[in-house]
Amino acid sequence: MDVEIHEQLTSDLDVEWRNFLENSPHQHPRQHPAFAEEERALGRRPVFAVGRSGGRVTAAALISLEPHKLFPGYFSTAWWQSGPICNSASGMIEFLEVLKTHEALSRVGRLHVSPYWIGEKSTEMDREFDKAGWKTSGKERFSSTGIIDLEKEAEEAFADFSKSARREVRRAARQEVVYRPAATDSEALIFLRSLNALRTERHLKPITREGFMAAFRVVLRPADIGVLMTAWKADCFLAGVFVIRSRTTVHVSHFTTEPEPLAKAGNLRIAPALWFEAMKWGQEKGCAAMDVEGYELPAPGSKMRNIYKYKSELSPDLVYRVSAREKPVNKFTHLTGSGADKMIGQARRLSKRLWQR
Repeated sequence: MDVEIHEQLTSDLDVEWRNFLENSPHQHPRQHPAFAEEERALGRRPVFAVGRSGGRVTAAALISLEPHKLFPGYFSTAWWQSGPICNSASGMIEFLEVLKTHEALSRVGRLHVSPYWIGEKSTEMDREFDKAGWKTSGKERFSSTGIIDLEKEAEEAFADFSKSARREVRRAARQEVVYRPAATDSEALIFLRSLNALRTERHLKPITREGFMAAFRVVLRPADIGVLMTAWKADCFLAGVFVIRSRTTVHVSHFTTEPEPLAKAGNLRIAPALWFEAMKWGQEKGCAAMDVEGYELPAPGSKMRNIYKYKSELSPDLVYRVSAREKPVNKFTHLTGSGADKMIGQARRLSKRLWQR
């Protein structure tokens, strides 16, 4: 496989890229060229890698290079957000192994990939990763998510919701809740403030304004490959859901609600109605499925039980996805960059456990 890396896509290469992405069985919208703008806003350096066999594009990857904290011109990690895109597991490994030795990535500490291989295909990709020495970035070889069938008519999909979810959708209609895509910066920032308040409550890192607004301007406001669907009662913001799409699948990225206004609206549970609007948007774009991006059967005692509970009311099918993998490239850069961060984190956790004894 011949591999080339570009700082920018020419118009012809952009057409090739999009055609390949749209026809791959493992397509994911995070590999759309538009997301390069968000990566730049986050302070990363996006580059485009293309693999060719017989002159034809057989692999593509939007790679985000994370600058090294200590050494200018070096990068701690090369991130693939739900990529690379490749149609065969063996081709994926060939593409990655060529990239690992590519001059353009010689100053990178490690490669971190997370291709969108789900269902039965996830085990095939896992085997190839294992044989090629790619290690899991976390503890598990697979993660789980939920897929909702959008090939049904909207009302048929609605009929699959749980009884309580259907009731909440009807209650929202009686409360005269209005749904619309966010169209202005001020509406986007209302959503972001709500989302970050929720993330702070859950001890998660907040989403940066720079990265989010770049995604809003390029991806969400045009409402083609993504949309920020919001729910309002009069002029009061109730909730929002951030979704992006490939040709085949809508993916949920972020969801937030405002508890006080919802309580005043009769303790309304807005998730079923708002997600239903996102599903209908995906159907209008020709998508056949929605990926809720993270799902397990709700279990008592689980920290994620409440989240999985409201997702379960939409009747998703549980499927498994191959987990993210990583491999060092430049050992010195890795040990002084992301590797050092990992060791510091492990030392802190060990110290905390010893202190608690």
